[in-house]
Amino acid sequence: IRDRLYGWKLSELIDKRPDVFNAEPLKDEFQQQVYDAVSSGEIFIGQALNIRKDGSTFDCEMRVSSIADTDGNLIGYMSITRDVTERNQAEADLKRKLDETSILHEISEIGASLMDEDSLIHRVTQLMNETFYSDHLGVLLLDEDEEILSPHPTYIGITPEYYSRKVSLGEGVSGKVAQTGKPMMISDVSQFEDYIPTGRELRSEICAPLI
Repeated sequence: IRDRLYGWKLSELIDKRPDVFNAEPLKDEFQQQVYDAVSSGEIFIGQALNIRKDGSTFDCEMRVSSIADTDGNLIGYMSITRDVTERNQAEADLKRKLDETSILHEISEIGASLMDEDSLIHRVTQLMNETFYSDHLGVLLLDEDEEILSPHPTYIGITPEYYSRKVSLGEGVSGKVAQTGKPMMISDVSQFEDYIPTGRELRSEICAPLI
């Protein structure tokens, strides 16, 4: 527990409470749940956000039980912990892939049942909003004659000024995607030279052509 997982030396932990490892936003309440369980003779099994000596955090799976003397008097607690950050991330990635597969299937069914373009875009945007991106997503429509992109009215998370903005082919992320027909993923939009702000502070952006 001291060196490899948390970065503490045993001598540094003397007189410290177990919540020195706890990084949960409501850590007092969480610690009380643990204490209540083990004090009543139960074994507490659960997960919490823990913190290392250097300030870095990780997902911790723990099994906490009480220690009693030969007379049955409580004299301490024992905890077995392990870092499950990678496991949790793998499970989250798998869930996301399954959700994406389900969404694609549902979108194909919507496309087969809706003939009106506006209704289709509205339903797909709503579906994506409910499943993945709650604050910023939408469709830009291409005017092939004028070679400009305009946000569809169902676009979520942009300012009124951006709704009236016309994006030329080759301009910004969406303009380049429309021009090349290839998707783009920008991990840090502040590093993208031709990025067009939408009125919200965004860190990353994914844009894909609909053909």
